[in-house]
Amino acid sequence: MKSKKTQFLATLVWRVASRLTLSSVFLTSSVIGAGAFAASEQPELREIGISNSSNHSELIAQAAADGTILSYRTSGYSVRVFLQNGRTVMNVYDQVEDLLRLNAQPAEFTVQGGQGAYVSTGDYSGRQARYSSFVTPDGTARLLIQDGSDVVIVNQPSTSVSVFAVPENTLQRVRQDTILSFNTASYAVRVFERDGFKFMNVYNKFTAESEVNGKPASLVPAVTPYENTVSYVASGTRNGQSVEYISRIDGTGGTTLEIFNINGQRLFEEPGIGEVVINIPSSDLPEGVGEIGRVDDAFVAAVFGDENTLAQVQQLYPEAFLEDARQGRFINAGAFQNQNSAEVRVLELRSRGFDARLVFRDVRYR
Repeated sequence: MKSKKTQFLATLVWRVASRLTLSSVFLTSSVIGAGAFAASEQPELREIGISNSSNHSELIAQAAADGTILSYRTSGYSVRVFLQNGRTVMNVYDQVEDLLRLNAQPAEFTVQGGQGAYVSTGDYSGRQARYSSFVTPDGTARLLIQDGSDVVIVNQPSTSVSVFAVPENTLQRVRQDTILSFNTASYAVRVFERDGFKFMNVYNKFTAESEVNGKPASLVPAVTPYENTVSYVASGTRNGQSVEYISRIDGTGGTTLEIFNINGQRLFEEPGIGEVVINIPSSDLPEGVGEIGRVDDAFVAAVFGDENTLAQVQQLYPEAFLEDARQGRFINAGAFQNQNSAEVRVLELRSRGFDARLVFRDVRYR
């Protein structure tokens, strides 16, 4: 057991270091951060602004050298997942109590109920506790702290994410069993498959509660007006009443969450926004629908120039090609599902003197 003086000094050092780190990563977030857009709200192609500040590469390199994988804040905590001596570890700082709850404890990435999380163990006010940092492919995070009996102590979504450098192959583990995953302004929705059965999660961002947590889900018949739509339904409880949650995706990739009471009355409806993960089995597709619109390549690193510029870009990225859009012609130097990956490519191109920008490709644009 550490002495109070030793523990105080360790906490003070971590707080100073974390604040210095956060000051740099918040700067990175402020200059390269950009929101995702709903397909229904976008024109065919829209540029996402990124500053031309010359220190982007330095800041990204600094984060990589620091070993930070994930850094975010909730309403009451600061969380950092990072590499230390070849191990993945986690820090959790309680901003309210001014206390370091978890200090460089080993963290293992695992997939739980269709969600990916870095999980570590420690204690909370004398109780054995499990700390889970859930991440989604679209770059959000959530802190869940449970005691040894799985009683929830803390369940808070991120209010800001300053570093999201979760490896793509790690995120792919989350996507492997995911059939459909999307966000609305109020909810995070995920339909996943395990051992041949389908399940659904519906997480309320405002109450920080899972209204549906691993409940069995089934395919809804594609009848009018949803004959070109894939819909999944699961039962749950909302505001004390039994309801059904229906997650939908249409042929263009547009998503919607609807909630109905037991009498079939619609209580809630909200369109999806941002990134969508789609791995819908062909057997679930409505008759006459060969493929649901995909957004795997929604974020494009675009370079503006002619054939000579293309030849120069291809020296770095041989797969680059000229692409035509309604707004004009550009060089596609890489298309990504993850916005952060596209931003890194744009910054690399800019550091080499190219006129590069990040553009968002609407699912209806081809």
